[in-house]
Amino acid sequence: MKKTALIVFVLFLHSFLPFNVVTAENIVLEPGESYNTPDLEIMCVEKRRAREPVVIKDCQFWDDYNEKCLFERKTYVFNGLECIEECQYWDRYKKSCEFATSCDFHSSQKIFMLKKCALFDSYDHKCKRVEEILVKRKKNHRGR
Repeated sequence: MKKTALIVFVLFLHSFLPFNVVTAENIVLEPGESYNTPDLEIMCVEKRRAREPVVIKDCQFWDDYNEKCLFERKTYVFNGLECIEECQYWDRYKKSCEFATSCDFHSSQKIFMLKKCALFDSYDHKCKRVEEILVKRKKNHRGR
């Protein structure tokens, strides 16, 4: 009697289970190819690479009284390289930038050139000599 009750119970539970059988498939696609099912589409596309630097802006000098940014710093990031345009010489009394660094991105070589003031005349408030520096990758803490 116990065997019959167990078989009936198993058949009862089995009636609630779905009869759809799920199978696994391996699909290999080349760039540009796609695979479709009624409720799914898979497309193989080539990985796009950034061709231009990402620009991150933040306020370098803030006016608390007027609650506005007096000078905006820009950080350019591309493929592990980072170049920062910022105010190198700030006049606190005029609340203005007397000389700002600048970044030039050369897309064909994938490099940044940073222009900064090598000799600033604080009496004339002018940069007397500008130098260009090739931006290199920063070494991380592990020395890689």
